[in-house]
Amino acid sequence: MSAYKSSEVSPAASAHTAPTLNLTAAARPATVKPAPAAPAPTPAARGRVLLVDDEPALQRAYGRVLRAAGFQVEVAADGKAAYDMVRSQSFDCVVSDISMPQLDGLQMLKAVRERDADLPVILMTGRPAVSSAVQALEFGALRYLVKPVESSALTESVQQGVHLRQVARIQREAARLFGTTATRARAELELRFERALVNLQMAFQPIVSWSRRQVYGYEALVRTLEPTLARPDQLFAAAEDLGRVADLGRKIRSLVADAVEHLPPNTYLFCNLNLSDLGDDELYSPRSALAPHAERVVLEITERTSFDRMGDLRARFDRLREQGFRIALDDLGAGYASLSTFVQLQPEIVKIDMSLVRDLHNDFTKQSLVRTITHLCSQLGITVIAEGVETEEERAALVDLGADLLQGYFFARPGRPFPEVTWGEASQPAPPPPLLALVEPAPAPGPGPFDHEAQLTEVSLATARRLRLLDNLSHELRTPLNAIIGFAHLLYDGKAGALTPAQQEALSDILSSGQSLQSLIDEVLTPPVDISDSPSFDSSDIDNENTLVDALPSEIAEAS
Repeated sequence: MSAYKSSEVSPAASAHTAPTLNLTAAARPATVKPAPAAPAPTPAARGRVLLVDDEPALQRAYGRVLRAAGFQVEVAADGKAAYDMVRSQSFDCVVSDISMPQLDGLQMLKAVRERDADLPVILMTGRPAVSSAVQALEFGALRYLVKPVESSALTESVQQGVHLRQVARIQREAARLFGTTATRARAELELRFERALVNLQMAFQPIVSWSRRQVYGYEALVRTLEPTLARPDQLFAAAEDLGRVADLGRKIRSLVADAVEHLPPNTYLFCNLNLSDLGDDELYSPRSALAPHAERVVLEITERTSFDRMGDLRARFDRLREQGFRIALDDLGAGYASLSTFVQLQPEIVKIDMSLVRDLHNDFTKQSLVRTITHLCSQLGITVIAEGVETEEERAALVDLGADLLQGYFFARPGRPFPEVTWGEASQPAPPPPLLALVEPAPAPGPGPFDHEAQLTEVSLATARRLRLLDNLSHELRTPLNAIIGFAHLLYDGKAGALTPAQQEALSDILSSGQSLQSLIDEVLTPPVDISDSPSFDSSDIDNENTLVDALPSEIAEAS
């Protein structure tokens, strides 16, 4: 007989008690009134939970919350008592504090896991620490909650745990009755995927505009606390194997939609789409999670799979654009698509794959490819983003090749919404030092006799300093000029026969102008004496000023 029917009277019992006048209270309604509606499920119907906490007040408070939500709750005051109860009784979920006497929550979790790999365990702590969080993850905790835990968070976590436990029981029983090794492996994968889905999180990495020193947007990257599917490729492979791509995609889009509400102003959020997501009708629904935020969302589709798998690709993207979404083509240069992809998708944005960015400054072939991509996209009105930027050299090379929107560890690692950007030393160039007059005001004489020797020493040192600065400026102007003139000579001498008259004339002008500039430098900036012979000269006094000019005569400043 069902537990839900235990308060009803059986026909046999009714027949037996009807002739008597001394009816019981339980039987009387069944014989003189219409049968009552079926009672609501008992708390056990939602799952049996073991609550472990050594603080009686918290134990009572959390117990009331869970019972009010419909769970049957048993309690234990420490980890050892909890472990003994798990060994002797059946539970759907365990909720435990970490800091407890005899056996703490982490030790209890490890012991439980050795006995039961599927029992969901939720850990709580009032003193969160990276070390305990890492151990909880290693031992397979379902959740790591920080006290005080809100009632809704506690109830939701326990409900997820109970659901996972029920799925695990069904799969284990099916594998026992009907399964082969392959079906048992699939059941195990299904359970791990469910845990990954429950513990899904999003990390965010900034996309920046270098020229404006502003954040353009953030890419949402999927993460999960399930250790066996921690890498995104493992997670998506499991979803493919289980036919759960739509479930994974919907959960990701739901989390992205939650993040859009906290997005900084004037920025976009990039949401990755698997090609299979385009077959999910929910994606195109105006009631989907992302639809209300379409104007601020860029749907980023990877190029790692062939676009031939999906028919009517152009029409599908047109439907998304009608809602306000923008389309980005990811991993350009690393996948199956060719330039014909632009014709099919007509993306508003393309992202250059990190394989082209890595060591770009040392690879002429990569530089040519990136230059071609940026030029082509500029002609087509397509925005370019270069991802995977890790060094200042890669950043500088990309900017020189026309890529202004950049993404990578050089600026920020993925993190909780929303990480701060580090621009690097080159982002804030120091302003050029001012040009000062040659004649500095003489120091005001103090009380007592005027020190002529000290004044002469100071004037001599100032003169030596200016001479050194003139020499430095002359060198900094000569070095690039000599390189230009030398290159022009080589080009003119080596390819004179292949040059057009216009090209020859242009080279001749470069050489003539370069030589004129050299003469001007000799005339204006070359120090008239050897600065090491200057009176009172001490190189240690001016070594710190071995940069561009901080003091030049006004006539030299005008000539410069």
